[in-house]
Amino acid sequence: MPLFGRLKRTSEASRAEIGGAIWNYRGVALALSAEVVTTYFTLLEYERDLWIATRTFELRKESAKLIDSLFYYGMTTGVEREQARSLVYAAEADIPRYRSAIEQTHLALNLLTGEPPLSISQIGVGQGLLLDTQPRAIDIGIPSDLLQRRPDIMQARYALDAAAAKAGLARANRFPSISLSVKGGLGATSIKDLTSSNPAVWRAALGLVQPLFNFSGLKRQEQVAVEQYNQAAYTYEQTVLEAFADVEQTLSTIAATELETERNTELVISYRSILEMAYALYRNGMADYLDVIDAERTLYTAQMTLVGLLASQYINYATLCKALGGGWTAP
Repeated sequence: MPLFGRLKRTSEASRAEIGGAIWNYRGVALALSAEVVTTYFTLLEYERDLWIATRTFELRKESAKLIDSLFYYGMTTGVEREQARSLVYAAEADIPRYRSAIEQTHLALNLLTGEPPLSISQIGVGQGLLLDTQPRAIDIGIPSDLLQRRPDIMQARYALDAAAAKAGLARANRFPSISLSVKGGLGATSIKDLTSSNPAVWRAALGLVQPLFNFSGLKRQEQVAVEQYNQAAYTYEQTVLEAFADVEQTLSTIAATELETERNTELVISYRSILEMAYALYRNGMADYLDVIDAERTLYTAQMTLVGLLASQYINYATLCKALGGGWTAP
């Protein structure tokens, strides 16, 4: 029967290692969930980009036909006709790029979820990005809740517990141990029996004197275990600090992206009005076609930017969910 808590320390270390393995599994599951969400909203972004590019291509084709008609009757120049066609080509060139991005993102999402690949004909138009389903008020609660639900923090905590138990075990190994059970049912029933001539008793006595023979080596093992504990403690502290920094940074990003999204939404509305007015002025001979081209390009870029911001905001919420260990409601 070992003295000085060897079995207790060994049991504590084993339980801590099992706890760390469980939280490591939870961390992998949480990271996978966040990756699935990120890939899904990236897919919606590309679908919406494709829809905008396709719709813009069709509208520019109609505009180009009108310019061709005006050129036929001598009401516009060849330069303006080619400019209108260049807008059509520019929008058309984006379509295969976004189709390819959708296919690749589909495959990535299917790989993450274990689903069979979907054909390109099954894609949507990214309508999910336009739904007002984002939470407006985020009540995180007590920040220390992170200590109870973030997998990396809990894993570091269990690693610290395991290191503490191993340090205690290394300390206990420097003390003697007595085995009360030997072959043949013989053993030492008291300390004074260790001085008898019984061979089995001498085997028990070896457990008392062996640490003395290896005193220097056991001392170094204890020092190593203590240093490993100190490193585990430092890792735990750094993990906690990084966790709170992740939350603070993500909240700041969410606030900034939300404000930027609101402003870009207003910009898209404004640029669409500018395009309509520029086109009306051109048809009435009161503006140059370059104004129409500039308005077209500006609106197209603003629409793509807005779609990217909408997708980023959803992804930011997924990042916050991961940073908070699974959500911002009370655990």
